[in-house]
Parts: sequence; C-alpha cells; structure tokens
Amino acid sequence: VSSVLALDNGSIWVGNSGAIDILGPTGFSSILAGRGLPGQDVGAIFEDTGGRIWLGIDDRLMTYEQGRFLDVKKSDGTLLGHVGTTSAFIEDVDANVWALINSPAQRSLLHIKNQRVTETIPLDIRRARYLAADRAGGIWIASTMGKLVRYRNGQLERVSLTNDETPLT
Repeated sequence: VSSVLALDNGSIWVGNSGAIDILGPTGFSSILAGRGLPGQDVGAIFEDTGGRIWLGIDDRLMTYEQGRFLDVKKSDGTLLGHVGTTSAFIEDVDANVWALINSPAQRSLLHIKNQRVTETIPLDIRRARYLAADRAGGIWIASTMGKLVRYRNGQLERVSLTNDETPLT
C-alpha cells in the first residue's frame, strides 16, 4: 500500500503497485494496470473540495472524474508529461491544488489552477514528503529529514525547529 484516501462519498481508495482498490458502500472493486489504470505505481491520492480525485501515477499527475483518468496539463494546454513521483497533494484557501514532486534531478512544488500547472517552484529540501495549507495562504512543506519550509506570496521561507525536551502536561 502506497496511499489511502477516504472520499466524501464514503468509499476508501487504496493505491498499490498495479491497482487502485476501492472499498465502497456496496462492495469492493479494483482499477487495474492495463485495465483502466494508466500506469503501474499509484502514489499520492487526494480529493479536492469539488470532488475531483488527484493522483500521482508512475511519474505523471492525473485526475479522475466520471470514470476517466485525465492528464494534468501545462498552463498553455499541452500535456505536462513525466514530472517525477508525486509525494503529496493539498488544496489552498482559494481552491488551488498543490503537488509535491520528487524526481532524481529535482524536487518541486507545483501550483495547479483549473487542472493546469501555473507555477513550478524548485525546492532545495531533501526528502520532501508532506504538504499542509494554512488559512493565510501559505503552503507548508516538510521532509522526512526534519526540515520545514513555508511558501507564501512567491517566497520560500525556512522555518527553524527546536527540540524542546520539556514534556507536555
């Protein structure tokens, strides 16, 4: 299992190598590689507030709507193509989707508006893995190496974390 998502409709989507398994209110189904799934490895899965499902499949960004997988496009309408492994998705306060991409050459934060990538922000953070959106319009990026960065108003800001040994009471 590489990802799991509880959808608003009550179903559970589980991303695996070679399949998306769906545990729904009426039973179990799968979308298999070569039989509807447009790739092999399903990474991050996310549902936006409009009910659109976003997926990282192999090294592509895709959406799933009305039983069809669609490639996310560049701002000019051409195919985005192969970008790298998608680690996470998040939706900001303006209903834009952000994707965290890891490739051997670079890590990037993609800003997606209306299913088109409008901005690519290179990240200098190893093992970037997690995203969170705050109410002030910031996107937080965390790594498995303990690094934290906030992207807001076109700027990346490193946030220092201290290890306070004091127990919480």
